[in-house]
Amino acid sequence: MLSLTGYGYAGNDATIITTGANFPLILQLGGLLQAQNFHADIFALSKITIDLTGELKSSLQKTKKLIRVMDHLPTTIEPLLQQRLENFGLRNIPIQVLSPNYEKLTTIFDEFSGEQAEFDAESLGKRILTKK
Repeated sequence: MLSLTGYGYAGNDATIITTGANFPLILQLGGLLQAQNFHADIFALSKITIDLTGELKSSLQKTKKLIRVMDHLPTTIEPLLQQRLENFGLRNIPIQVLSPNYEKLTTIFDEFSGEQAEFDAESLGKRILTKK
């Protein structure tokens, strides 16, 4: 796990977790959110599962909201995340899962697919800010 809190991506509004595959996207998203006065602790994971390290647990206790950015369909991940958090004594933490809206995708070109699927930094930022 890579913590971006030491690089200025930190704050009490939320804890944002994604995988390393979304690293460039999460950096752009963090900058856009900070420009809107929304400051979040950001972590990039080396795998899909979440290991609750001391730093991550501390972040969740402080921010009281988890935002999971995933580049695949979330299916039933929210109940699984909630159960995992509860196993670590973190109860009643709101979870927001952000994934691409694949049903809106009409192109095969990478440079347009993120925007169409609302999985670019600007679209994700809007989704986060409208669901505070």
